[in-house]
Amino acid sequence: PPIVPQSEESCLLPCDCQVSAWSEWNSCSLSCHKGLYGGVQTRSRELLQPAQRGGLDCDSLRETRPCNTSSVPQFVWHASEWNECNIETSAGGVICGSGLQRRRITCVEEGDPDYSNELCSDVAHPPLYQACPAPCPSDCVLSPWGAWSPCSHTCGRHSEKIRARRILRLAMNGGRRCPNEADSNGVVIHRKRCKSMTECPQLIWQTTDWGPCRPYGGCGYGVQRRHVACVSLNQPIHELRPSLCQQENGSLVIPDIERPCFTPCDSDCLLSSWSKFSECNQTCGPVPGFRSRTHSLLSDEELCPTLKEISLIEKEACGEQSCPYYGWEIGKWGSCIPHSKKEVNVFPWHLPSLEGYPFECGEGVQRRHIFCQRDDFSHVPSHHCDAVSMVPQRVRSCKIQCPSDCVLSDWSEWTECSQICGNG
Repeated sequence: PPIVPQSEESCLLPCDCQVSAWSEWNSCSLSCHKGLYGGVQTRSRELLQPAQRGGLDCDSLRETRPCNTSSVPQFVWHASEWNECNIETSAGGVICGSGLQRRRITCVEEGDPDYSNELCSDVAHPPLYQACPAPCPSDCVLSPWGAWSPCSHTCGRHSEKIRARRILRLAMNGGRRCPNEADSNGVVIHRKRCKSMTECPQLIWQTTDWGPCRPYGGCGYGVQRRHVACVSLNQPIHELRPSLCQQENGSLVIPDIERPCFTPCDSDCLLSSWSKFSECNQTCGPVPGFRSRTHSLLSDEELCPTLKEISLIEKEACGEQSCPYYGWEIGKWGSCIPHSKKEVNVFPWHLPSLEGYPFECGEGVQRRHIFCQRDDFSHVPSHHCDAVSMVPQRVRSCKIQCPSDCVLSDWSEWTECSQICGNG
C-alpha cells in the first residue's frame, strides 16, 4: 500500500539578542568643571545570548553621559594700571629724583565684581607698589627786565613806554608756570603810560584848490597841481614838517600834489538843436512869467568844460498882462424872520398903527445875498473868490422882542398926614 506523507516537521526559529540589565553609573571622571565640556560617567550590561538565525542584533553594551558641567569658581588677582609717579616727601621737604607708583589690586572671578581677598589666598599676590623715576620740578626762568623805551609820542595822553623780558626756560614737572602775557616768541611786555605830557596840537594836511589844467599841448591831456602842507589847527598859517603829520595821522601817504586832467579842443564839443519853447508858467500876474527851451550835449561832458548848465537852457518872458481881481459883493441883512409864529394881541396904547392885528416875535434868522464879482463888476462863479478869501456869512441868528404889558405892584399903606391941621 502507498506511504502516507508527513503532516508536520521540526524547524528552527530566529532568536533575538538578549542582554542583562544596565549597571549603576560609575563616578564622574572629573570632580569639577575644567575645560570646555566637564566630566563623563559610564554604565554597561552583559550579553546573555547573541542574535541567531536572523534575530534582532544587540544594542550597545556601553553608555556614557556628561557630568559636572556646571563651572567651578576660579578666583584670581586683578591689578589696575599704575598711577602717576608721586615724589616722595620727608620731614626735610620734597625728595626729587625717585618716587613711588601705586595700583589697585582686587580678587575677582573671571572679570565679575570684586570678592573677598580670602578667596584668592592660594594665589600669589601681585605687588601693590613699585619704584619709579620722579624728575624734580623746574620753575619758569625769565630774563631780567630790559630798560624802559622812550615814550611813544612826544605829547598827548596816549603816549606810553614799554620794557620787555624773555622766557629762558619753560616750567617742567609741576614747577611755577611762565606768565600768560608772553607772546608766541616768549617775550613778556610791560606797558606804562607816560606822565606829565603836554597836550598835542591837532595836525592836519591842508590842501589848496586844484589849479587850472595845463595841457601838454594846446589842448588834450595835461596835469593839475595844488599845494599840500602840514599845519596845526591852532595856527593854520604856519607850515610844519610833513613828518609830523605823518606821525600824527599814522600814515606815510601825503595827499596828491598833482593829478592828470584833460582840456578838450573846441571842435570836440557838440550840441543838439534848440527844442520848441515850453508853455508859459503863468497866464497873468504882477511879475512876468517865463517859458524855456533846451538843447543837449551830443558829446561827453568833459569835452565841453566851458559850457555851464545855464547855457543848455534858454528862457524868455511871457504872461506879462495883469490878472483880474475877484472879490465878494455883500448885500444888506434882511428882516428878522422868526422860526415859529407867536401871535400877540397888540393894544392901541402900545402900537396904535397895529391896533387889532396879531404880532410875530421870538428867535429867528436874517439872510443876505453874497456874490463873487470881478473887477469889471460882472458876477462870476464862486470858485474864483474862494481862492482869494473865505466866503462871508450868509445867514445869522436874530431876535424880535415880544410886546408885554406894564406890570405894577399893589398899593402900599397910606403914610401919615403931612399936616396935623388944615390941608395936608
